[in-house]
This record gives sequence, structure tokens and C-alpha cells, in this order.
Amino acid sequence: MGNRSSKMIDLDVTCAQVLQDEDDGVKVGGFCGYNFIIDNQRDVTSLYHIGKKLGQGSYASVFKCINKSTDKVHAMKILNKRNCSSLDRVMLEIAVMKRLDHQHVTRIYETFEDDKNVYIVLEICEGGDLYERIQRFKRFSELQTAAVMEQVFRLFTYMWEVDIVHRDVKPENFMFLEANLPVEKSTVKVFLILLWCVLFTIETQ
Repeated sequence: MGNRSSKMIDLDVTCAQVLQDEDDGVKVGGFCGYNFIIDNQRDVTSLYHIGKKLGQGSYASVFKCINKSTDKVHAMKILNKRNCSSLDRVMLEIAVMKRLDHQHVTRIYETFEDDKNVYIVLEICEGGDLYERIQRFKRFSELQTAAVMEQVFRLFTYMWEVDIVHRDVKPENFMFLEANLPVEKSTVKVFLILLWCVLFTIETQ
């Protein structure tokens, strides 16, 4: 029986290849995780109220938004195509996120695209990021540290099992789902960014 070894590739792999890998493990008539995420062709403002800005990055902004039909609150990441060095990388990020189904991964609900922007509707994390909490409290107790790291290790164990590597592990990229819970009782989520890497495994003799 062969040994399980790994070959890492960069994000230049095509979206079609990522999605094909997901399809390969699904029985005929079954569903992949990304089958439940909508690529919406409608005007985003016809379905969502876009509210206050929650964050700003070099290539994207994050806003609070409300679904007009359900009144549910989400986050919306708006990526300006002009600021993106590679739109293919953006679409690959979305394809990778659609593969992930885990309690510590920020959930993606649907996407929109127009001539100027790509819009990604996400689960909203209202507790701020891990870096902000560290700055506020200066230090965590042993209980708080254990609670956070248990969730982080659980997340990365899952990601390794589905052949995904995160290449920018830092406190700023981990969010707290709830706004008013103490650290040791909060749910930690990894935030959507452009630094994933697909890891394909091969069998060797």
C-alpha cells in the first residue's frame, strides 16, 4: 500500500479544477456544498440594503447588509475589480470557500457581479477580530487561550482533511461571531481572504 504524500500548488489553479475535485467525491444525483450557494445575476441592491462600513482593505470593503425579503443581517464583501490584480484569483477564493463547510469558517451565502465589483454575502461576525481582543485585554487567561486555540486547531484539522491550506494565519484573520460573549464562550471564525492554497494529495509507492 502506498504512502500518502502531498503536492502543493499555488492559487493559479483554475476554478473549474477546484470544483471538479469537489464533484469527484459526490454520488450521482447528490449535492456538493457549493450547490447551495447562489451565483446571483440580479442587481445586488434589489435584494439587499447595504449599510455601514465594517472594514476596509487594500482591495475590498466590508459592509453590513440586510436581506430585503428575510430581514436577516449579513456582511457583504465588495471587491473592486479595478483594484484586483487578478479576478481569477477572486473567483478561485469564492470556489474554495464554497467547498468548506465547517462551524469555524465564515459562511458564504451568495455572490453577485457587475461591471465594477464582485459582491460576496457572508455570515456576519459582530465580535471583532482576535487581534482587537488581544489589544483590549493585553493578555488572555489559560482558559481563554485554550478555548480559542481548540477552535483554531479544530478548523485547521478539517481544512487539512479537505486538502486546503491557509497561508496567512494571524489574529487579524480570526473573527468572533458574537458581540457580547466572553472570549472563552465565543465562537471563532476564520475570515474570507485571498490567501488560500489548494493541496492535492497523491499516492506514492
